[in-house]
Amino acid sequence: MFPFLIAAPLWWRLAADRPSEARWVSDAERDYIEGAIAEEQRHAPEAKGYRDVF
Repeated sequence: MFPFLIAAPLWWRLAADRPSEARWVSDAERDYIEGAIAEEQRHAPEAKGYRDVF
């Protein structure tokens, strides 16, 4: 439990949710990653609800 109390605040501080929030990525890498994600989202199937799945 004690290591978690030390590691959790560090993780929440250092981990980025999006490439635009990552401080350790260069601008060129960030642009490439965001472009690749946008391209994948463009070709992704439309999200449907649980009714369509079942």
